[in-house]
Amino acid sequence: MKVGFIGYGNMGSTMVRSFLSSGALAPSQAIVASRRKEARDEIRGSFPGIEATDSNKHAARESDVLLLSVRSDEVRAVLDEIAGDLRPDAHVISVNDGVTLKDIGSIFSGKATKVMPPITMEVGRGVTLVCHNDKVREPDKAAVRSLFGRVSVVKEIPEGRFEVAGDLTSSAPAYVAAFIELFAEGACRSGGIGREEAVELATETLFATAGLMEAQKLDAATLVSKVATPGGITEQGVDVLEAEMPHVIDRLFRETGERHERAKEAVRRQFDA
Repeated sequence: MKVGFIGYGNMGSTMVRSFLSSGALAPSQAIVASRRKEARDEIRGSFPGIEATDSNKHAARESDVLLLSVRSDEVRAVLDEIAGDLRPDAHVISVNDGVTLKDIGSIFSGKATKVMPPITMEVGRGVTLVCHNDKVREPDKAAVRSLFGRVSVVKEIPEGRFEVAGDLTSSAPAYVAAFIELFAEGACRSGGIGREEAVELATETLFATAGLMEAQKLDAATLVSKVATPGGITEQGVDVLEAEMPHVIDRLFRETGERHERAKEAVRRQFDA
């Protein structure tokens, strides 16, 4: 199986590195299309034996499975460019939450899948969200699960749930990292600790907490009860979070939801043009 990648930005490069480093793909199985010469040189230097090209059309012709990882405002142009070069039995996988399977189907009538992988796939963790059109058969689904399953947990969900689920998976590493920064900065403001030390302590505690929950199969509520003894200081802190954080989280989902809708509308205008 030859797997092609069109686009070598943040997510495109993350997928290539993750799949090849994990052994999910051998370099000879992959072909990467990038218009940037420095990106092609970096790809060949990092993964001897991989093919790197400046031609999207060539990547489309050579690929059994083709992953499109380009900006929302480029998707229609790229699909139009490669439509005549895709094999009839090719499997097109879009890595763009603003592009629907219907959008892809308006240009390519074959097998199409939408995925939302996490940046944490580089360390073999996280959740990749997946949905398929009705042309994708079980062997094709199994191939997608095998590929992304080497570097993440694969969860198939309806396309209509991608946005909110993506906030919990693909976007969440940024939210968690932001919380660490804000938590550490709050400790600094309270006095007695420097920022670098506060970030170090908070980050290590995050790793340890996740490891404990995984090792002991603990849910969040159980862990809270193990740490926050009744009437204690930690319980007081948890009470503050439970009182204040729902407003912040609700606003986060509301505003990201609005942003998702604007992004989808921009894509729809491309495909309706």
